Amino acid sequence: MSKNIRIIFIILSLIFIVFTWQIIKFYTDVNTAPVKDEPEAPTVSQISENYYIFGDNGFYGVKDRKGKIIIEAGWNSIEKLGNECFLVSQYSPKGQRFGIIDTRENVIVPFIYTGIENFGNEFLCGKTENEKYVLFDYCGNVLINEEWDGIRKNYSGKSLETKGNYIQAEKQKDIYRIVYDESGKLVIRDILINRNILGEDRQIRIKNTSSFAGLGDTYRMYNELADKSIKYTEALFSGDSASVKELSWNDDYRELMLEELNLRGSRLTFVETPEPSVTENDDGTVTYRCVFSVEYVSPDDIQWDGTYTNTTGSLDIEILMKKKQDGKLAVYRVYASKSNSSGE
Repeated sequence: MSKNIRIIFIILSLIFIVFTWQIIKFYTDVNTAPVKDEPEAPTVSQISENYYIFGDNGFYGVKDRKGKIIIEAGWNSIEKLGNECFLVSQYSPKGQRFGIIDTRENVIVPFIYTGIENFGNEFLCGKTENEKYVLFDYCGNVLINEEWDGIRKNYSGKSLETKGNYIQAEKQKDIYRIVYDESGKLVIRDILINRNILGEDRQIRIKNTSSFAGLGDTYRMYNELADKSIKYTEALFSGDSASVKELSWNDDYRELMLEELNLRGSRLTFVETPEPSVTENDDGTVTYRCVFSVEYVSPDDIQWDGTYTNTTGSLDIEILMKKKQDGKLAVYRVYASKSNSSGE
């Protein structure tokens, strides 16, 4: 074999070896490449009478009955709601976030929730970044303009129209029970408010609630009504005229001091849990009312040497309030009846 032939043979052998090595490397890379972690997506899955979910490359979209694409396959999950809207999710730098879109992919509820729970096609509950909860309807309207510590349905598997069923919303240990009224509107029917009364944490039950639309304003009114009624009672027994004046409807506050009851020096021993109420009147006005009873001890028959007899008494109080121009509640009338029970 001539020298030239040997050189050509060596070169061809090297080319063959390199080519073979590249082929082996290519198949090795393909077979050992990491598999993309994508959800299994069915080709078609019916989600309502008129709509179907379809999968494409690990994402989901929506088609109608004729196979026309209504929503492009670009979502991590899709759920049909009770109207022409869809609960969908997508990934963000902070993780998976949920929102609501319509059939034109217009955003109805922004993608700010870490989760959205569908309560039996009646209402939605969104969980925020700070683990609070927001209650809203299928059109994206917030039903109560507040973030709650928790929201649940009393009977999770039953309609709100079922007797004894309600939405329970909690905020700072206060409990608000929400139901449908006769017109099908969500209203607050029962509220349990925790308050410190004479150094003891006690629960105020509000039985007679209003049904006007401003749910967010409603529960704030009950809080304010309870707090100001308790503050007024404490100021009355401590003779704090400045606080009574601050709470009063106008400058003519002296009649709210209940001077004729002669409570000077009396000490509160017990305050019955008050029952606040907000009532809509036929003439369009609203009555803000708080009723409760108190027990107290007052010094009577004081002698020259400073000794006296304690008299235990009770007082039933009905406090009426109005709204000032700034929207705050103020005491404008008080009805009270006093009775003495025993001396010691």
